[in-house]
Amino acid sequence: MLIKELYGEGVQASGPVQNPVRQAPAAPDGAPGAPLRYAAQQQPASKPEGEKRKKWKTIAIVGGGAVAVYLIILLAVGGFGAKNGTAKQEISAVQTQAPAIATVGQTVPEPAEATQPPNPSELNLTMDYGQIYECDVRDFDMDYGYTNAQVDWNCNGDIDQVYCSEDGVILAGNVQTDPAAGYNDAIQVVGTAPNGVEYVYNVTVGNGSTYQFGWSSGPRVLKDCTSYTYVPTPAVPNCIGFTLHYRYTLDSGTIKGSWIVWVHEDNGKWIDACVIDLESGVEKAIEVTLDHPVNITEVVIQPVTQYQDFSCTEAYGVSNLIFQVGE
Repeated sequence: MLIKELYGEGVQASGPVQNPVRQAPAAPDGAPGAPLRYAAQQQPASKPEGEKRKKWKTIAIVGGGAVAVYLIILLAVGGFGAKNGTAKQEISAVQTQAPAIATVGQTVPEPAEATQPPNPSELNLTMDYGQIYECDVRDFDMDYGYTNAQVDWNCNGDIDQVYCSEDGVILAGNVQTDPAAGYNDAIQVVGTAPNGVEYVYNVTVGNGSTYQFGWSSGPRVLKDCTSYTYVPTPAVPNCIGFTLHYRYTLDSGTIKGSWIVWVHEDNGKWIDACVIDLESGVEKAIEVTLDHPVNITEVVIQPVTQYQDFSCTEAYGVSNLIFQVGE
């Protein structure tokens, strides 16, 4: 059946062939030498030669097929073993190889900046005109162990109002920017330590005195004209200069030539402070400098004698009073 299943119905199985029974010649019973009676028995019949070859061919085919199957199994096992060996080698190589460093798209973090210590609390410093003060880190609630020599100082503002040297000497100016205010706006003096910490003084300069300017109660008969004057209340003491803001608008007549700024002292003397050129309708800031300290009681501007009858409307303003200090 196995062969049929393997090779189909064309191959027939061969069975035993029975030969005729040969019998011995009959002999009288009991005769000497009489041969014994043989029972009939089957003898294996010899196969025809063709059937033998067919059988051996079948066996060879079956055996060859088995060998082929065995070889296929061996090849499969060998291939699997080779694959396993390759896989093991690859795994071993991956495991022993140093991990690669990723560079594509890699973000390198910036080094963290050192945290700067907090600045000490700012200090408010009020100084009179011309006063001197020496900065000291010990004035502040935290000095971080630095000495004054280790700190660089500078002024963040108008040096005419506050000046500071690199070694921390503050000199208050002698300018009152607004006559109606007793003190100027604060200006910062900053000292910088080696670790970046800043020591800050908010310096206010002034003496609390205020001055209100306004028109005189009536026109004054002056040298070349009759005019209202600009009067401070109280008089400005020890003044050596100021900024005069002036504008006139010509209403009628003509004016030719320059104008003169007059300053009236408290002793009754008029000082011709400066000569200027003016244009109708145009405001001008005039820097007035006095050659000695004056207690100012009045200020006025009038044209020089080269004019005809005229009338005009005037506007005055004063700022930046400069005081004589240190004497």
